[in-house]
Amino acid sequence: MQLDTKAVFDGWVSRVNQRNFAVSGPIFLLEQIRSEVEDTVRKLRLRINFQQEIITLSKEVRNLKWLGYRVPLTIINKAHQANQLYPFAVSLTESVNTYGAVCSRVDQRPQLKTLLAERRNELIRLVHEGAELVWDSYKLESYTQRFQDHVFTYQEKVDDLICLDDTISREVKQLADCPFEANQFKQILEKVQKSVDEMAHHSYSNLTIWVSSLDQIIEQILANRLEEAINAWSDKLEGNEK
Repeated sequence: MQLDTKAVFDGWVSRVNQRNFAVSGPIFLLEQIRSEVEDTVRKLRLRINFQQEIITLSKEVRNLKWLGYRVPLTIINKAHQANQLYPFAVSLTESVNTYGAVCSRVDQRPQLKTLLAERRNELIRLVHEGAELVWDSYKLESYTQRFQDHVFTYQEKVDDLICLDDTISREVKQLADCPFEANQFKQILEKVQKSVDEMAHHSYSNLTIWVSSLDQIIEQILANRLEEAINAWSDKLEGNEK
């Protein structure tokens, strides 16, 4: 028994015509997702308003034309539009996913949020700008590139800041454990200062406020070390050395 390919093709055309494969409307959508922490809490997640099935349609159209089928012009136009917009959809999707992953890393280090506030606000403003764009906007190409560049820069800034924060945290921790010697304290504080200078070089926001908080932590550690040293010295003078 021979397969009736025309019936199969006609069925495919009918199914495609019944589906809304048009790439239209805003480029961004917000969807509610369940919070990983609390089941009752719903969070909003940014996603791209683009159906992946449209790319499948484009491949099917290309293959059917190669096999000699006369694909209706309306379906060809849908596939052509998808081919034109697909690169932008891929770029925007990658940028949104990267932005979400970077924000999750920052959320795990709340002490760094103030340093990244200006950069993050720039991205939020850019997302708001994108929320006003539709797929047939003449600004789509330039916006996609700007969004990608800003997300990449933000990712770099976060990566650098986390490395510097790890270095500072490690050195500050050593202040509480190192030998009670002036040279030891001096070396550690110089390394901390070097990392702070690097932060200033990268122009992180609210650095003065963040450094003030760091100074208080260091002062408290040194004060505790001094108090321990005075008590130990006092005990030794009184013959109560342990």
